[in-house]
Formats: sequence, structure tokens, C-alpha cells
Amino acid sequence: MAADQGADAAAARPSTDQAVLQRAYESAFQEMLRRPADLDLVFRYAELAIRLENYEAAIAALERLLLFNPDLPRVRLELGALYYRLGSYDLARSYLVRALESEAVPEPVRHRARTYLDEIDERTARHRIDGAVLFGGRWQSNANAGPASPEVRVFGGTGRLDDAFTEQSDANMFLSARATHSYDLGTQWPDERFETTATGYFSRHEDEEQLDAGLLELASGPRFALLPDFLDGATIRPYSIANYVWLDDESYFRTLGAGLEADYLPWDRLRLTGGGAYLDRDYNDTRKRPNAHDRDGHEWVFDLGGAYALTPTSLFSATVGLSDESLHAAFASNREYRLFVGYTKQYQAPFGLTGLPWVTTLSAGRIWTDYDASDPLVDPTVKRSDREWRLGVATDIGLAEDWSLIVNLQRFVVDSNLPNYEYDNWSATVGAAWSF
Repeated sequence: MAADQGADAAAARPSTDQAVLQRAYESAFQEMLRRPADLDLVFRYAELAIRLENYEAAIAALERLLLFNPDLPRVRLELGALYYRLGSYDLARSYLVRALESEAVPEPVRHRARTYLDEIDERTARHRIDGAVLFGGRWQSNANAGPASPEVRVFGGTGRLDDAFTEQSDANMFLSARATHSYDLGTQWPDERFETTATGYFSRHEDEEQLDAGLLELASGPRFALLPDFLDGATIRPYSIANYVWLDDESYFRTLGAGLEADYLPWDRLRLTGGGAYLDRDYNDTRKRPNAHDRDGHEWVFDLGGAYALTPTSLFSATVGLSDESLHAAFASNREYRLFVGYTKQYQAPFGLTGLPWVTTLSAGRIWTDYDASDPLVDPTVKRSDREWRLGVATDIGLAEDWSLIVNLQRFVVDSNLPNYEYDNWSATVGAAWSF
């Protein structure tokens, strides 16, 4: 029976032809008007409405069905699932609890209802913690970002690098983790909360040990509803940020700063984000890096992005950004412009290799960086100017509810007007991710 097909499964099946789907939906609507008490027909109509993301129409049809027969736990389950999708957790809970009241509820229905109730309890709790841990290995064809040619500029003339400072391939192991604590502020607006995110990253290289790195970062601040009477679902969040970075087992730099970010869903398929931050960095001079203080200074960062759901299982995203670094050394100060686009697709595992869907993302980025002054040690007559391409394909292979395998291939190509900074790099990463 159509009643055995969950709303979640219906929503996960993408339509390959929206016009055909729309015609089927309109036909089912006419049939339902003629036979409003036909359980199979109403579920068929609701399924088509969900695939078209018309959740309100699916809810109206299923609620009308309860008027004819209130003892339908599957219908209450589907209504609970739909209200959950819309973020109406109180209504979702009421339908799910009623669905469990009948002693004749089949076990699959009972299991799904309890799963939704657990999710609602988690989402409506005052305190929430979620995050992810990723660990694995990465190989790079040019781990040290060294120039392909040993011929470089030195004091305006031509010099030759030792082979150890040119392009070097290497492999490394890494561990990254992120955890976010969210506290509901208890206001009339459900999106208002206090958020704190902790991030950590650690890597160890096989050969290029000078690239061994570590990062600890903390960002915290409240999120408020932005003009809630006019912009439904818009939020704004001021935050403070601090991090500490070490390189080659030595303290490298620390960052203190503050920022502002905004998030807005003008409609279900589109999310807009934007923000800016001020970051102050202080570098440590060491025996290996005696001039690290040349990079002391501050940076302004601005980004504006959007993500549009083309279908329930595909997403297009784009981000533009600007960074302006004013550093102790004028030749290190620069302005950077960024453009990134991505396409994400969720699909069933090829050949049934796993029981959960796979997600693949194709990405491309272009970065323009211009420096404020020439570096007299390189060429006193030329200001550095870089142009970079970043291309990537990443696949998230679902293994279990909280576990996945991450496979990522990237290509970096940097063109520069100074050969010292011109390089390319292939990067291949395999890791296991745990979400909580």
C-alpha cells in the first residue's frame, strides 16, 4: 500500500522531469477530489506534493483524511514527519505521540515515530552539542608549495634554489575536530541562541617535518533574529574569535578578533549568508623563522554567499570574498579577492555498495592576490601579483548513521609575476568522519 511508503523516502527520490511530476500531481489532485476517502490515493497525492516540496498541500490532504478516519497511526506519523521538516516541533510531537497511542501500531511505524521524537527532544533542548571528527591521510605532489623551477629572483637578479627548497612531494596524517555548543536564549524567536564553536587541527608529515602544524580556535557569540517582523528566518550573530597556531613544534602565531555574520532564508530553497571580521595576528620569531614578525598585523575579511537547492538532492553554491592584510612588512601586505562555486549531489550508492546515500561535491575557485610593495630581497622593482585556481571533487560515502568515508581530490595552480611563488599541487585525501 502507498501508506507503507514514508514521507522521508518520498522526499529523497529526485524527479528527473519536473513537468511530468507536476502533471502527475495535478492529476492525483483531481482524482482525490472525486474519491477523498481513498487512503492509497491520498497518500499518492501527498507523496507527489512532498517531491514537489509542497509540504503544506501534503499536510492538508493527510489532515483531511483523519476527518474520515481518525484511527490511522501511519497518517499521524507522516504528519509528524512533515511538521518536523517545517520546524513546527510542537505540532510534530503531538501527531507522533498520538501515532504511538494505538496498540496496533506496526513496529516500523513505532520505530520511526520514536526516532523523530528523539530528534525533536534534541533540537528543542536548551543546551545542544553537535560536531564532527575527521581523521585520515593526505598525499601532496608539492607539499611545501615550492616552485617547480630552481631558477628564482634574488635581489632583482637570477638565483638558483637548492633542490630541497623546490617542489617536494610528501604524505601526512591529520586529525581535525569541531564541536558547537548552542544554548537557547528562551526568547519568542526560536533562532535566538548563544553559540560557541571549538575547532582543532593537527598534522604530522612523513618527510617535510617543518610543515607539521597544529591549530586551536574558539569562536563565541549570540545569534539574534534580524528584523523578525520583516525578514522571517533572518539572523545576525556578532562573535569574538581567538586561535593559536604552532608550526614544526614551535609557537607560530596567535589571532584575536571579532566578527559579524548573517544568515537568511528568503524561501525554502535559497539560503543567503554574509559577514565580516577583524583579525589581529602576532607572530613569534624563532631560530628557524627569525623574521616571522614581518607578518604581524591585522586583516579585514568579508564574504557573501548563497546556496540554492536545485532539487531535494542537489545544491548549487557560490561565495565571493575580499581580504585586506596590513602587516608589519609592506611587501607582505596584500589584498585578496575570491570567487568559489560548488555543485553538490546526493545519490544512492553505486552497485549497492553501502546502504546509505553518497554525496559528491564539485568545486572550483579563483583567487586574485596583489601585494602592496616589492620585496627588496626578491626584486625591488616588482610588486608581487598572484592568480590561483583551485579545483576539487569530494565524496562523502555513508557507512553508518554517524560514520562516513571521505575521499577528496584537489588541484591547485598558482601563477605569479615572480617565479619564486609560482607552483602547482595535486592533493589526495582519504579519511573517516564521525558526526555527533
